[in-house]
Amino acid sequence: DGAIELTPYDASLIVAGIAFAVTVLISLLAKGLFRLLPVLGGITAGYCAALFFGMVDFSTVNAAPRITLKDDAIERSCQIWSRVATFFGLGAPPAILFCR
Repeated sequence: DGAIELTPYDASLIVAGIAFAVTVLISLLAKGLFRLLPVLGGITAGYCAALFFGMVDFSTVNAAPRITLKDDAIERSCQIWSRVATFFGLGAPPAILFCR
């Protein structure tokens, strides 16, 4: 019935208006390759406006587990990068940077 507002109505209209205006302006004023990208520009502008108005919630991203590598995977990649560096004549410095 519309009793619950997830975001303020006025802010939502402003964000939608910004996204629509940017989409229309890009489609009318852009030249060349950029004339093919008005929707992408509107999405980007709308997302930036939503960030500005505090409508984007990063709490689930912050709570997500981080990607980690096992020690043997790190060791194997270290060996590979050391061999690549040696092949291209870069020698020991990359081995020092990449390896423990």
